[in-house]
Amino acid sequence: MKGGTRQGAGRKPGSPNKEKKENVRLKVVRVRLSEAEHDAALLCADAVGETMSEFIRGAIQRRCKKTR
Repeated sequence: MKGGTRQGAGRKPGSPNKEKKENVRLKVVRVRLSEAEHDAALLCADAVGETMSEFIRGAIQRRCKKTR
């Protein structure tokens, strides 16, 4: 058989990747930081034992709570 898709190829119905999972990060946000801002964020994240992404997400959540 030439061309076309192979029979049985692809994900099977109900595969785990198709089901909606809780707390899945769906959006990517790109932010530009100066060297000083980047270094400061990295130092602070390190100090509290978080990755920079975790640290920034936490900072956003804390800041949003203050504005409500």
